[in-house]
Amino acid sequence: MMVMDAETVSRLFPPVVFARGEAYARDGRVHRVTRIAPDLLHGEVEGGTLYDVSIRIADRASDDDGGIRSMSCSCPFAAKGRRCKHEAAVLLAFDDVGNDDAASSLWNRGIRKVAEAIQDGPGPMLTDVYDEILPRLASWYGAHGPLLVWDEAVVRDCAELPGGDDGTRRTLFPVLSEQQAGRMTESFVQAFLESRYGLYGRRRDDPEHDAAAAFIGADSVLDNALAAADYAAAMRNAAVALSVVQDALDYIEDCGSGFEDHYERLVWKMRILAEKAAGDERADLPTYRSMSDDIARSVLDDRCGFARVLGSALLSFSRRPRCRSVADAALTGLMGDLDESVDVGRRPYLRACLRRLRHDDLLLAGEYDRAKTFASDNVDDTAMAEIAVTGHLLNGDHDRAWDAARRYAARRRARGPRPDRSRGRFRGRPYPRIRRFRAVGPI
Repeated sequence: MMVMDAETVSRLFPPVVFARGEAYARDGRVHRVTRIAPDLLHGEVEGGTLYDVSIRIADRASDDDGGIRSMSCSCPFAAKGRRCKHEAAVLLAFDDVGNDDAASSLWNRGIRKVAEAIQDGPGPMLTDVYDEILPRLASWYGAHGPLLVWDEAVVRDCAELPGGDDGTRRTLFPVLSEQQAGRMTESFVQAFLESRYGLYGRRRDDPEHDAAAAFIGADSVLDNALAAADYAAAMRNAAVALSVVQDALDYIEDCGSGFEDHYERLVWKMRILAEKAAGDERADLPTYRSMSDDIARSVLDDRCGFARVLGSALLSFSRRPRCRSVADAALTGLMGDLDESVDVGRRPYLRACLRRLRHDDLLLAGEYDRAKTFASDNVDDTAMAEIAVTGHLLNGDHDRAWDAARRYAARRRARGPRPDRSRGRFRGRPYPRIRRFRAVGPI
């Protein structure tokens, strides 16, 4: 039997890896965890692509291993024999996995088990099941519903930025031009790939390079953005840097390790920049609108599975009444642009991301009734269905809980299997010399 809690899981991973896994689990990146054999669990975790995690369960648990015999993940980091954040996220998504009674497995296995636990037709949920799961549901749901995307850590990290001369966090460093930002990002990517492939595009067989070298330029651009006074120009440069890196990401993935973590760090800095600007009362609405436009374009252009994280930068505007309208307009615009600006294969994923963002936007703005209505109106989405059903159960309205669960199941069957969102691969091909930003002189 395997019994997992955060303390036990934390002992199995280096602190940094555990913290990232904890963030993944909290952000809902663990899509599915299933026992596929008596001693084998399989999990799917959304990272740069969809990674598969396999966990072998030992016959007996100890304080050292928590009942784990072995773990493996399909990500490049784990391929080197190291324990990764995806494995940590899968373990944290479990609670009393070895216990098969209905009460303990109900929440772990998602909304379909909720539907099964409700009697077929009018009437209350089985009393013993309801009494057992109610504390868990209440803890997860909170006062008005769970935040699905928003991460309070961005507020902490923003507060740790160096202050300006006048005691604010609005410092006075000059912001790079768009050409400079793009060229700096591209130059380091090109240098890294040429060192790996050579000038003629033939891949070298020397030891694997650390992909951090490819991100030096982009990191510098984002650090400048966080230190600059011109928020609109800073966000524009951040979006340019992410765009350049994203164009090369498949090639970087092929010839270096840790590419996803480096890209995720860039996205996190973009979120901090939005939080910093939103907290500065001297910034005006045109500045916020310009920033939100750049964030929205980055969300629509994302091909790496980070759309939800990128979009969460808008939630910094949702939290503050004076710029709440900016987030509202940006999210409305994103939903409207989805069918015109995004190819068919990516629309279901982006639509789900935008629904989670809208739900958190409403909660952070204090529009709790709208948030409940929004979840109830969108029960074809797994997260929205879980919120709607849980809210009805906590209110003792079992008929409405059953109806929402039944509607979710029907729409899921009609929708069919979830499409593969994996990025294409360009293995063995040299990185093209784009040089979009080489027209100006030295930085």
